[in-house]
Amino acid sequence: MKEWETFNTRLKKENPLRFDKRAPNSFKTGNDETPGACPACDGGWSTLQFNWRLALAEPLGDWGRYTRTLLIKKILRRGSLYECPRCRQAWYLDAAQEMMTVVSPARIHSLDQWGSSPQLLPEPLWPKAKAIGATPAHRLSNDNRYAEIPCRIQTRQGKIIDRCLLIFSSQPPLAGDPEKLIGIGEVTELAPSDLTLPLSVRRACCLSSESKPGEAATLARTADKKYFRLNWSVNFFDEGGIPGKDLALAAKSAKDRSIRAPLINEDLDKITVVMVDWSSRVGELLGF
Repeated sequence: MKEWETFNTRLKKENPLRFDKRAPNSFKTGNDETPGACPACDGGWSTLQFNWRLALAEPLGDWGRYTRTLLIKKILRRGSLYECPRCRQAWYLDAAQEMMTVVSPARIHSLDQWGSSPQLLPEPLWPKAKAIGATPAHRLSNDNRYAEIPCRIQTRQGKIIDRCLLIFSSQPPLAGDPEKLIGIGEVTELAPSDLTLPLSVRRACCLSSESKPGEAATLARTADKKYFRLNWSVNFFDEGGIPGKDLALAAKSAKDRSIRAPLINEDLDKITVVMVDWSSRVGELLGF
């Protein structure tokens, strides 16, 4: 998965603010006479994420005052939840106390759940997860503490979900559709899904190269030589009645112009996500 949709894209959808990761002193607020207590209520330009550490280092800068106005609401097991006393906007400060990220109201519950107790894969499910196989983040990502396993799960309520992605990470659930996020404690069973691509195909997708902006394709085919170009990291496939399990890596390159194949992007809105804590054992799932 391309950084679980692209973290910033999801944030932009949930918050009608401006994303800006520049240094604090490069940011100009739009309401200097009556400054707000956080970027969300400060008027004019706003932000979805800013560098807290740099803001602390420049207390008299445009961003420094936020370190004095934002109030800590709850200490989580990794990081802390803050709140603006003026507009009540929630913010998350990561465990390294470096980046402060806006939190949409719809996400506060899942963040609080994640931050209140360990999210561990039950021991009986480890061999089943290992049999499916995990893949790391895409090679162009800088996240080396990330792995994902596409699977079919059953919940405590008996619901069967064919497109479920177990994400092993040390990061909180700040991206993805909160309506499609469930806790690992709700999962009672997992198994391979017919829609899951073979591990060899998924691994190749993680190593794909960007041929042009927004496109990093991997060529896959069916036994009867129907070709598809899988864009970035893809886990599930269901096109024209063809399930993912029936695809295999093609011998030819996705750049081969003699092959006509549709470009397939993962439909993230159809995927349910289960966040699981990263640990040294994840290496077993990745085949390390």
